[in-house]
Amino acid sequence: PQTLSLTTLVCIEMFKALSAVSIDNSLLSVGPHKNPWLVLGVTVPMLLHLAVVYSGDIGLAGLGKSFGVVPLSKENWISVFKWSAPILLVEELLKAVGRAFNRSNQEKRAAEMMAKRSTTLEERLAEVTRASTSAAETFLSLKKRLEEEKAVLRGKLENMALQKNNDEGQLQDRSEEDIDRLRSQTESLKLRLDEVGDFFRQMEEQRMQLVNTIGGIV
Repeated sequence: PQTLSLTTLVCIEMFKALSAVSIDNSLLSVGPHKNPWLVLGVTVPMLLHLAVVYSGDIGLAGLGKSFGVVPLSKENWISVFKWSAPILLVEELLKAVGRAFNRSNQEKRAAEMMAKRSTTLEERLAEVTRASTSAAETFLSLKKRLEEEKAVLRGKLENMALQKNNDEGQLQDRSEEDIDRLRSQTESLKLRLDEVGDFFRQMEEQRMQLVNTIGGIV
């Protein structure tokens, strides 16, 4: 019985070592051959145990007696494997539970990351939409101001043309200065209007990209 129980414990530990070739994957998908050092680490202790058990057959009878073991019969080995081999099923079951748990956690984390990314994109879309709306309002305001400036400029030019007929020499220099100043103001407004228009178009392009991105995720 002592030899039988010892051999059973040794086989259980060797089977557990072989099963540990992969923490999560089944022994059927990742065999022990993937790790030659593990195979060597299992083979050497098992050979040493067999050498002690069958020491009498190799001319070292005193070795077995010193450990208190005797040779095992065929029926003994059947009993050993009957009690030690089920450890492989236990390990496979634990691995299956671990894989299911890890898969659940991974799906949960993926869902959280997707939700967080979607929320971030929605916030960015709202921000770009607000910026686009503000740019559009600024664009329309500058456009209205430019039209008003043009109307004022047109009126002044007409008045200057009328005054020029009455007193051409006196008003000529002042009219040219006013015209240059108004033209400069008009050019400045046009430049600002172009800048705001470009900014508005960029904001609109970013908004459409974010809309397409969110639509692809959903």
